[in-house]
Amino acid sequence: MLGEVRTVKEMIDEKMASRGHENRNVKLGTGGIREIEFLVQAVQVLCGSKQAGILDRSTMGALSRFKKSGLLAAATEAKLARAYLFLRDVEHKLQMVHDLQTHALPDQGEELTRCAIRMGYPSRDRRAAMKRFAEDYRRHTRLVHQTFQSLFYKPARSPLLRAALRKR
Repeated sequence: MLGEVRTVKEMIDEKMASRGHENRNVKLGTGGIREIEFLVQAVQVLCGSKQAGILDRSTMGALSRFKKSGLLAAATEAKLARAYLFLRDVEHKLQMVHDLQTHALPDQGEELTRCAIRMGYPSRDRRAAMKRFAEDYRRHTRLVHQTFQSLFYKPARSPLLRAALRKR
C-alpha cells in the first residue's frame, strides 16, 4: 500500500515539475497539503482496523488522535498541525484573491509580498514580510516532506510506522 501511494505521489510530482510548480503548489507540491493527507490516510488504513480510535474524517482530528494513541510524539503532531493550518490558510488566501481554485504561489515580487501581508505578516516592511513568509513556507513544507519521505520512502526508519506496527 505504501508503494502505491508513493507511485501516485511521484506522478503528481512529475506533473508539478513539468509546470515548474513543485515548490510553489501549496496543495500538490513538495511538502504540500496532499503529503499530509496521504500520510494521515495511509496510517489510518494500516492501523485503523486494529485501532478504531485513530480514525477521523478530518486531517486535524486524525493527527490529534495519532498523538493520543501514541503514534505521534506531541511535538511532531504540533508541528504537522501547524504546517497543515498554515498551508490551508495560504491556499484560502490565494483562492480568495483570484476567486479561483488555484494552489500556486506567485513566483516572487509584489504578488508574493501581497500574499505574505494577507497572511498577517507586518506590512510596514514589505520586503521583510515576503522574506519571513517564504522562510515559514519553506520550514513547514520541509517538515511535511521529511515526515512524508520517512513513512513512504524509508519505512524501516519511520518512527510513525514503527509505532503504528507496534500497536497493531
